[in-house]
Amino acid sequence: MRFNPSPRAGGDIPAVTTATVAYEMYLEIPFVLRKDIPIGLLPMNHNSIHAGVVITTRHLIGPNPEHPLFAAGANTAVDGVPTIVVTPTYNFWGLPNDASLYQYFTNSTYAITTITRRIIGSLGERALTYELPVLHWLVSALFIIRNSAGALVDVRSNVNFPHVVYNGTVTVDRSEIRTRVAREILHTGRQYPYGCLLFDGAQTTNLEGNSANNSKWLNSFLASNPAFFAHISGITVPGSFDVMLEQIIPNHVQVI
Repeated sequence: MRFNPSPRAGGDIPAVTTATVAYEMYLEIPFVLRKDIPIGLLPMNHNSIHAGVVITTRHLIGPNPEHPLFAAGANTAVDGVPTIVVTPTYNFWGLPNDASLYQYFTNSTYAITTITRRIIGSLGERALTYELPVLHWLVSALFIIRNSAGALVDVRSNVNFPHVVYNGTVTVDRSEIRTRVAREILHTGRQYPYGCLLFDGAQTTNLEGNSANNSKWLNSFLASNPAFFAHISGITVPGSFDVMLEQIIPNHVQVI
């Protein structure tokens, strides 16, 4: 039997023998989408707040390469139950305690708003349509897209040309999905989680009539009727999407 714990080199186990295969792997579980976009950041300033992580896997050992460990070939058997030892390592970070670094946060309300289960009723151009709320600064918008069975979709294969339209005609950041994925990898070192599509207001440098927006966020006070669109294909409908909006609402904080 030959074993190949990809991407490491394989090895050979002589016939009519028994061997134990040990290996290590690392799994990174971020609570935030990106270190400069704190969607998902836990407010750990109180000891009653905690997060629990539960990982459910399919059968580790099976007859085909879809399983993490698989046995193939005649007269090949796998005995016993795999033993998993988890050694967690934590990395913490947060907003620095320096008001001058984030003056928008000290004079305004920072909010994460979640809108759930908006329907995708058909396929084609702008099948995903979401009218953005107004009277705030939009920092980012995270869309989590599912098919009719509730399964997360493959954004690279099923979503294309996501963009924002405002003032009737202005289109912001309309680019082919592979270009956006490449940009995500360049910024973060990896693609965003499966099923996730991000609109990053910091990348909207071409906002016409938005010169007061020094942060490059979408200033919905000046952007009339803003809406987010994306083309959808290859999924079963009706699908759905959830939205998480990262917002700055000006002048809603009184400094005492």
